[in-house]
Amino acid sequence: EGRFLAMELVEGTTLRQWLETERPWREILAAFVACGRGLAAAHAAGIVHRDFKPENVLIGSDGRPRVTDFGLAGIEASVAGTPSYMAPEQWTGKEADARADVFAFCVALWEALYKARPFGDPDDVPPTRTGNHATDNALRERVLAGEIREPGDHGVDSSIELALRRGLARDRNERWPS
Repeated sequence: EGRFLAMELVEGTTLRQWLETERPWREILAAFVACGRGLAAAHAAGIVHRDFKPENVLIGSDGRPRVTDFGLAGIEASVAGTPSYMAPEQWTGKEADARADVFAFCVALWEALYKARPFGDPDDVPPTRTGNHATDNALRERVLAGEIREPGDHGVDSSIELALRRGLARDRNERWPS
């Protein structure tokens, strides 16, 4: 007996591509709320994504986001994930739980709203694995130190920044639980 996984055919684009079009922050937030609901459903089923990022969300032609690529779910403690979105516990090889997904979600939403990542801009920290250990080490040190860059003024409600900062806490016990 073989096992297989089937997924609906989603005609549309990735969240990364969707974000290339200038959008009001409330529209971006609404898309991420839908993504958050998808992650929460996975967490309720005992699944930790471990690699949430805009490339792993498909937005169908119906406008509905779908969280995809659960390829790292179920991996035991190891350093795995996309560096720009990895939580401190992932960098140190500790077991990841739902709060690691919260961290990655908050990095992605911060990036979408403020056009820069909280621990490094796209110019100095690539969006995917590069094999550049110096870049990865610099990012790792900023994440482990909790060095969140100021977002600048993008017209986003200040309560959103506060919620994101909690989700980006170094100590996972200080983050949102899911």
